[in-house]
Amino acid sequence: MDPHSGDIFERHPDLAWWKWRALPTHHQQRRFSLDGPTLDSPQLTSVRVSVGVTGCTLCLLSEAHVVPQVERPPPAMMYEALESLPHSCHWSVQHAEIADEGRAIAAAIRAGAAVAVSDGSLRYTLGTSAFVIKGMDSAHRIVGYNRVPGPAKDRESHRCELAGLYAIVTLVNCLCHHHRITQGSILVACDNTGALKPEAVDFLPKCSQKNLDLLQAIWKTLQESPIEWTTQHVYVHQDHKAKDSHRRLAALNCEMDALAKQHWAHIHAKVQLTPAPHISIRNEGWTMWSGTDKVVAPSRNALHSLLADQPTQMWWVRHNRISETAKDLVDWETCSTGMKALKPGRRRWITKHASAHCGVGTTLLTWKYQDDDHCPRYGRSESTTHVLTCTAMGANEVWNENLDKLAQYLTDSDTLPVLQEAILTNLACWR
Repeated sequence: MDPHSGDIFERHPDLAWWKWRALPTHHQQRRFSLDGPTLDSPQLTSVRVSVGVTGCTLCLLSEAHVVPQVERPPPAMMYEALESLPHSCHWSVQHAEIADEGRAIAAAIRAGAAVAVSDGSLRYTLGTSAFVIKGMDSAHRIVGYNRVPGPAKDRESHRCELAGLYAIVTLVNCLCHHHRITQGSILVACDNTGALKPEAVDFLPKCSQKNLDLLQAIWKTLQESPIEWTTQHVYVHQDHKAKDSHRRLAALNCEMDALAKQHWAHIHAKVQLTPAPHISIRNEGWTMWSGTDKVVAPSRNALHSLLADQPTQMWWVRHNRISETAKDLVDWETCSTGMKALKPGRRRWITKHASAHCGVGTTLLTWKYQDDDHCPRYGRSESTTHVLTCTAMGANEVWNENLDKLAQYLTDSDTLPVLQEAILTNLACWR
């Protein structure tokens, strides 16, 4: 607000100033009307104000003096430019090694001859990625690596590939800003087709996609880039094939694969399998958290699980199906995967039997379909537990025959011997 005229100046995203002219004071709260765009600019003695807007009328809520901003000189070196980036993207580029201040790569970007390749390494829940940005020759290039922020799931390397691509986009944007590049192009190669999707012209992030935080961060950072981005998929470990038209890219991919594995071994020697920290990532947009865990795939099913899983698990505890201690030892995610692999009819049967809502004597008596709950073969109360423990004539033979079939199936399926023993021993406890 201008202290002399009493008018309020509003800064729009296009950096233009709009003026709100003060209205006559008839109320305790000061009001202003929209005057529109203006060539004037606020004076240095202006104060910052908080306002509320209703239609074309603005109400002054509070005011405070503007803290003078100290303008820093532009970074003189590329490493200083990286340091000046927001802290939320330092994890991706802090181990980058830059030759000749990136001048050769800047020239290659202007000429449309620059290439960038990344690859990731994941084992257990520890993930790393490595990347290289190369110009017209092999003498001048940028090479780096990073540890992938959590959560990283075993056997899902997609997040590692995205971490490498995010580092490339962040570095190239910083290089373009540092060397004042306004046009050019770069080719990005990767051996994971899913990780290359954010570079597509018509790509839009969706909540149902895995690793939405990194996908959205890459997509948004690409929108800020002054150059054009093209992609190329390379097949993993194909650099030895002479007929491969992308042999150069495949060789770089293999090199980054080795570098990512080397960095993985280095981190594993220091922190073992300590889970990677869940952090905020620049340009990821809105995020959803469950306690200290980031929800990186906030699909409808994932959110339903976060809201409903805990009450559902406590139902089993309250109805004495499992103990509260055992609840935390159950691998619910694996159970969910196994249930989804079954046919719908089988799924319904397991759910009804486990929750004691199937057609046994106790349930049929409750539903008033029969006058007693006796087992028709044994004479005792028939519950879902009794179905597994019934020792009527012929029941033991059927049980042993099916247990032998299960043991043979586990052997034929190369099931871990310790796991086989655990399954068969616990089943035998029912008899």
